[in-house]
Amino acid sequence: EESKLFELVEEVDMNNEDMDMLEWLVRKTIPIPKEYYWESSNDDVIIPWRIKLWHQTVGTLSSAVKWVDRIGKPIVDATGFASSRYEYVREQMTEEQIQHYEEIKRQKQLERQQTQQMNNLEEGGEE
Repeated sequence: EESKLFELVEEVDMNNEDMDMLEWLVRKTIPIPKEYYWESSNDDVIIPWRIKLWHQTVGTLSSAVKWVDRIGKPIVDATGFASSRYEYVREQMTEEQIQHYEEIKRQKQLERQQTQQMNNLEEGGEE
């Protein structure tokens, strides 16, 4: 039956590292249609009301998320919530200063890792 075409769902790699947690949760709980019934060129197919309701609900939620994203991004950027708390300091630094402090940061991270490994060995654990 042709209405079965509208029951096909979009398949994605759920182990994709680029997928954020919210998208993973939505895709895990809500099957996303491969093609919405209103996008189909075949108007002769009788589509059950449950499929129409499912498509309308997912389509509406998708539109709402896109709208919030479009409206929210300028607000977040304008208020400064998207930037680092020390962004104003980095903006005043030269490239050489940034590289210098990045090197210091790497050295401190290495020292912390070495200290952690030493503590683990002293406690009788493994590296």
